[in-house]
Amino acid sequence: MMLQQKHTFLLVLVLASVLIWSGCTVGGSDDGLTIVDTDLDTEEEWVFPVYTFEEQIINEHLPGEIEVELSDGSSHQTEITWIALQYDEFVAGENTFMAFFNVEGVSASEEVTVVLVDEEDA
Repeated sequence: MMLQQKHTFLLVLVLASVLIWSGCTVGGSDDGLTIVDTDLDTEEEWVFPVYTFEEQIINEHLPGEIEVELSDGSSHQTEITWIALQYDEFVAGENTFMAFFNVEGVSASEEVTVVLVDEEDA
């Protein structure tokens, strides 16, 4: 469990470093663009039975792309990179999955809640 937490922390740290070193800014760009809205429903709870693997949730259930609206009124489809924070497929409960994306030099992230439930509760 502790090894998985360290692995997740390092993965988030590497991703943040790549975004910073690539000249991207979080939430805005050099020309003043910001992200106004996305079509990712962050209020929805994604519910799966215990023993559902992280990769299965990311690859088969969470969206791979979202539509992003920028402050200049333009809309763009963009790919999402998902990372699960402290995910344990053997334990029922709430988990946070982070979606990272970049549009026109504007980088951002959003969170969704993934809930694992025991088989009899699914």
